[in-house]
Amino acid sequence: RNKSTVASKKCCIDEHKKTYIIAGDIGGTNSRFALHRPGQKDPLLVHIYPNEEALKTASTYHHATLEPFLKKCLAELDEWKELGESGVLSEIQVVGCLATAGPVTTNNDVFMVNLGQSGGSIDGNEIEQCQDGLLSLVVRCKLVNDFVGQGYGVLDLDLDKEVIELLPGSKAKMNDLAPICCVGAGTGLGECFLTKSSLATKLGYECYPSEGGHADFVPRGPLEVELLDYLKRKFSAEH
Repeated sequence: RNKSTVASKKCCIDEHKKTYIIAGDIGGTNSRFALHRPGQKDPLLVHIYPNEEALKTASTYHHATLEPFLKKCLAELDEWKELGESGVLSEIQVVGCLATAGPVTTNNDVFMVNLGQSGGSIDGNEIEQCQDGLLSLVVRCKLVNDFVGQGYGVLDLDLDKEVIELLPGSKAKMNDLAPICCVGAGTGLGECFLTKSSLATKLGYECYPSEGGHADFVPRGPLEVELLDYLKRKFSAEH
């Protein structure tokens, strides 16, 4: 199927329907979903799916995890339970943003090398176009790199309550125009950086993703050279 054709057939946002937001964090090991109402910080429902188990019996990624999460919302969320499945399908729409552990293309899809046994694809356009049961609720599905999600999330941290200073006094030295870096180790190694234009500070920070786990290892001392030699022996110098 031609992806450009799929991408051009976008569903429309219906201003008469009640809108919910699904935020997803898709890692190599687990998929985490949260359902929100626009403008509300606290989620209505949160659930985590181990990818290895979920992907065993499903035809696509969204059937494996997103569909069960929507069914969980219908079963456990009072405002959905009151409507019933037919009412939910006729009165509710969902927009989603999935932060995925891989490089997202301009076609709104991603191939994750650490998803499943041999890697797996997630296609935001296919999710939008899917009319299979509760999946038809999703009228928008934007994919972003997982550390783009983390990077923008850093901007919302409460520096007094949610941050630990590694070097005392660091917060007092922060520069509003300085770049920000964010690093996190999970199944892989995520990295991103954020910058702000000195010419248009009101636009705020923009986040740029990278794949830290795919970066070259450059030893810079005897201990790191020893580690390199060990890795070459372990993997027969094939990596």
